[in-house]
Amino acid sequence: MTTPSTPLRPEPFEQFQRRRSGAYFNPERYHKKMHRFNKRRFLKVPIASFLNIPCNVEKRIRRAKRTIAKAGASDSEELMLVEMKSSKRSNLYFSFAPHVDLPKEDTEDFNGIFVSQVFDGGFTDMSRNISVMERWIADTFGESAKLSKHEYFAHYPQKPTKDGEQRTVLFARIC
Repeated sequence: MTTPSTPLRPEPFEQFQRRRSGAYFNPERYHKKMHRFNKRRFLKVPIASFLNIPCNVEKRIRRAKRTIAKAGASDSEELMLVEMKSSKRSNLYFSFAPHVDLPKEDTEDFNGIFVSQVFDGGFTDMSRNISVMERWIADTFGESAKLSKHEYFAHYPQKPTKDGEQRTVLFARIC
């Protein structure tokens, strides 16, 4: 029996991610930016949670992406937003092309002005990230923005940044 001359080594994570996804997540597109959504279409997927831990989330994500792909409604800027309603319920929102209708699916149009900010880390730092973002909104848009109740949506990019770090994008609807 012959042995290979070069030992089999696992592929470095960076090369694997680049090969799998084709590109890196660029945080500059979302960091401290304002976005105007005018009837931006999203597929709404309710998720049952147990103490803020979503159940069956991978299955729901695969099903939603398959539904969007089957309808030919893939969006150029693919956003998956997470809205935590309570410790028992959350919603996932998947963006899709505005010219396509998804029959028999629960869709929602997002309207208004959203601001976004990029944070290091993942879901576990969300409460700290929200308080940092509230201070930033108050400093940037004045006290009137601080008094209004904001809706927060988190976006966890599928691709890491060029340095291999995972980031979270937090969206807040300000009006």
